[in-house]
Amino acid sequence: MSQLGRDGDVLRLCATDGTAGWTITLGGGGFSWRREARAAVEATATVRASAGDLLLYLYGRYRAHDRRLAVRGDRTLVDAWSSATRYQGCPQRPVRRPGRTPPPCGHSPAPPAAAPGPTGRGGS
Repeated sequence: MSQLGRDGDVLRLCATDGTAGWTITLGGGGFSWRREARAAVEATATVRASAGDLLLYLYGRYRAHDRRLAVRGDRTLVDAWSSATRYQGCPQRPVRRPGRTPPPCGHSPAPPAAAPGPTGRGGS
């Protein structure tokens, strides 16, 4: 977050399908957030969409210019936030290769088959 250099800026996310809203305040190399129906402070930028579309925006599935999102205020803040916070997937997940399915996130591939045990011939 410190790479944004936007200390003091406020990003407001408003769900259009209810009264939910979130206020994100940047500062100190990070950010703080509050869930509130009405913003207590004026936002530098506001993104309005359904709660589901806001979630997809936060996961990087939608960009700030997507028609499902209404952006008001400083669009450069919205673009910077989405670039800095876009979900990149699990760092453990291998690169997808054609014809090969990666394991589910959080799981390692199946271990190799165990070496054959004693055959029962000779000693123990």
